Amino acid sequence: MEHEILTSGIGEVSLQDGLVFMTLLGKSPFSPQKTPEVTHELALTPGGFIDFYSRIEETVRQLVKDGVLV
Repeated sequence: MEHEILTSGIGEVSLQDGLVFMTLLGKSPFSPQKTPEVTHELALTPGGFIDFYSRIEETVRQLVKDGVLV
């Protein structure tokens, strides 16, 4: 992996031209702005989005199982 992107959350999710777009949010420690701002945009094919969603579901189930989420 060449690049890592750290994010504090997902902003908008939209469907355009057959692709799912998600904005990634982040907070810079150097910015006076307290609210997260858009740092990157992610574009996924519908199949890629379904795979992404499935992996997120698996991760949430594991977090609940491990007691990290209630």
